[in-house]
Amino acid sequence: MRNYQCLIILDNLQAILAESRFSGNYQNQFQNYSEFFQNIGELPHQSCLIFNSWESPLEIINMTGLKTPVRIMSLNGIGETAREIFQAQNLSDEETWQELIDTYRGNPYYLKTVCRMIQEIFNGKVRDYLAHNSLFFGDEIITKLERHFQRLSSLEKQVISQLSQSNAPVTVTEILEKLPLSPPQILQTIQSLGRRSLIEKITQEEFTVFTVSPVIREYLKQNS
Repeated sequence: MRNYQCLIILDNLQAILAESRFSGNYQNQFQNYSEFFQNIGELPHQSCLIFNSWESPLEIINMTGLKTPVRIMSLNGIGETAREIFQAQNLSDEETWQELIDTYRGNPYYLKTVCRMIQEIFNGKVRDYLAHNSLFFGDEIITKLERHFQRLSSLEKQVISQLSQSNAPVTVTEILEKLPLSPPQILQTIQSLGRRSLIEKITQEEFTVFTVSPVIREYLKQNS
């Protein structure tokens, strides 16, 4: 990596990270990756490492900064580009497409799954699907969500379950009032859920509040 310009790509890095713990911790047999990432991030070389993961190892988070070569990029929804998915599936009722994008947060995997169902059952008529006022998951989305929630610690499950019961975003203080947990426990849990992209942070005037997406809320409702 020092002598040549190498590109290393690691796919699905979460496979080496531990389940039932806060985000970013390794499984015991993969602890040596900690030193590997530390060396790549701190020692001089002319190469590049890229990985994708549902969560980042703690070393990567700690090395990220404005003046360091280490960066974390969150892959958010694809926004208006999602309309290309609807066009490819030959969906109608274009004026309703934005509602689908907002509900599924522009997640291309979710939207492709829902679009296939709308085409198969409603002949591509989005308005007919929306008239039922319910969220469609299908086995594809359920399987992916189950894999996400299997990774959570018990504290994360408590907090995200509480968040899903409120239709409005809530503050840290309101979460503390609902759960028998200490402030440090709540803060660490919210931080970990945020790093997993399972909760949404919203700034409202002087307050910071937290909520979950409609997909997460409905999934937890169906599995409570």
